[in-house]
Amino acid sequence: MQVHEITTSYLVSKKALLTVRLVFAIYSWSFLVWRLPINGIDLYRFLTILSWMGIALYFTIMSTLSLLFWSRDPKEHVSSGVRILVQYFYASTQSIALVVLVIFWLLLRGAIAEFSDSFAGLFFVVSPHVLNFVQTLVELFLGKLPLPLSHIGYMIVTVVTYTVYSWILRYAFAVPFPYPFFDELLDVKNTPGKSTIASLAFLAFFSVMYLFVWALGLLRNWILKSAIEADKKIYGPDDEPQTQTSDTIA
Repeated sequence: MQVHEITTSYLVSKKALLTVRLVFAIYSWSFLVWRLPINGIDLYRFLTILSWMGIALYFTIMSTLSLLFWSRDPKEHVSSGVRILVQYFYASTQSIALVVLVIFWLLLRGAIAEFSDSFAGLFFVVSPHVLNFVQTLVELFLGKLPLPLSHIGYMIVTVVTYTVYSWILRYAFAVPFPYPFFDELLDVKNTPGKSTIASLAFLAFFSVMYLFVWALGLLRNWILKSAIEADKKIYGPDDEPQTQTSDTIA
């Protein structure tokens, strides 16, 4: 991974990309802090909130790295630790944001009616199930980071970790499962066979969501490559507009 993959965009300037990431980071942390005194620590057993925390961390990390690498050689390779950190948060947030969006609107949208009499309540329910995906989608198309199929492993690690986390809360601390269908499908203590099958099914579903985002990444690459080739035909290789398009798209 090279510095330019973190700090630059094919579509906007470095300053614009950094500004977008900072705005997303500030908004995400503000939302999470706003809800904490209202819902307490109990809020952090839900995948929606934990995934948004991951998104907030991602944009914080990317904003920080953009500032640290601002004057570095764009072709300089980053350390393996930075590379793994960025790849993990990028792959996991991109896919899980879509999972949260799909699960909510397919299985949990009935919660909207419970909060429809309050704008704040309605905003709290709808916002994290829509804006989190919007943020990751904007990052996907503005950023340069590749999203190879092999990075599905990062998403799998996240899903398994969250499942084990839910089991620990349920069986070690008597904290209820965060979602009603968990009681029926993931009660590994009382229905181990059914829970194992359901866990594998959820993992397959998450994998399909990653494949969808991976396909969006391929679409992004195709669109940008086509645009770059069109620029070269119009301006020539030595007279291209200054749009930071000289780097190869992964």
